[in-house]
Amino acid sequence: MAWFYSKNEKYAKKATDLLRVWFINKDTRMNPNFEFASALPGVYDGMPIGIIFGTTLIEMVDHVKLLTLSGSWRKEDNEALKRWFADYVNWLMKSEFGIKERAAKNNHGTWYAAQVASFSLYTGETAYTKKMIELAKQQIEEQITSDGSMPHELKRDWAFSYTVYNMRAFTTLALCAGHV
Repeated sequence: MAWFYSKNEKYAKKATDLLRVWFINKDTRMNPNFEFASALPGVYDGMPIGIIFGTTLIEMVDHVKLLTLSGSWRKEDNEALKRWFADYVNWLMKSEFGIKERAAKNNHGTWYAAQVASFSLYTGETAYTKKMIELAKQQIEEQITSDGSMPHELKRDWAFSYTVYNMRAFTTLALCAGHV
């Protein structure tokens, strides 16, 4: 964002360097899965609920789209990042963790769908985006009552925050639907 607003290429170069380290360079990149997210040492190596930490990557991908206008972010960088996200979506769709999160009847399930839809849209796999839009329709039926409340979120501490958080996921899905 600093590059986009300032047009100072040093910001684009730094962002590009960080993206290459975290997502592209084979020696340093993060694996395209969240197998170890939400780990509790000595108890769990990772848990399906850790997938929700990937939601912040949705905004990052939007920023990368802006970065493509800079001189620092190359076409091959963009293609490599898209491959990482295609691999991540594949893991989300097929892994035990992903299957469990997809079935969650609260914001975890909604954010799962929002991630798959957003990242599939980014990679051009719109068939997955469409599947998630259909899942979102089902989630609305299951999660939102006729009075507009979300019982699964309301029973939690910080019910208002969780309700808003879930609505943000549904909004993300609606925006994705607008593109397909």
